[in-house]
Amino acid sequence: MRDLDGKGVIRSDFVLLHGDTVANLQLLPILDYHRKLQKQDKGAAMTLLYKETGLRPKSHAPEEETVLGTSTATGRVLFHQKLAHTTKKINFPLEMFLDEPEVQLMYSLQDTNICICSPAVPPLFSDNFDFQTRDDLIRGLLVDDEILTSTIYWYKLKSSEYAARVSNWPMYQAIRQVLHTYPRTRY
Repeated sequence: MRDLDGKGVIRSDFVLLHGDTVANLQLLPILDYHRKLQKQDKGAAMTLLYKETGLRPKSHAPEEETVLGTSTATGRVLFHQKLAHTTKKINFPLEMFLDEPEVQLMYSLQDTNICICSPAVPPLFSDNFDFQTRDDLIRGLLVDDEILTSTIYWYKLKSSEYAARVSNWPMYQAIRQVLHTYPRTRY
């Protein structure tokens, strides 16, 4: 990302995802949603994509379990934490509840590891060398939102859409089963 910023290659919104992602989603409506957010909030840097699993915690791949806290009014992400096997407690920042009139906490979402990014994201990586991964960037933007003046939003995929990374054998098995149940999108 730093190299792309140095070369000035990215000049508009872009999709950030891993090469091992399997998906059947329509990107144009999501890009339109992200652009609408950017008109309302000039600091909108990212829109994270999630899939509703409807499952209890610990019932899908552990590295995909995410706790998400959002503003009900705006859809802005206020808290984002991936859970580990050993996670027994989650500490929510008090400011999250003081600054927002209504906060929604969700744990039945699968992080697709896909996000729509504004052209402000590559410079954020370049200016903050402690941002090594997408999760570092998300954590940094949520902790230092007043300093970096960048915000993150989220988008829930439709029930007919699916996206996930095939990062290990259990995810491969899960995705293989899911691909047989989801409709194939024809273009």
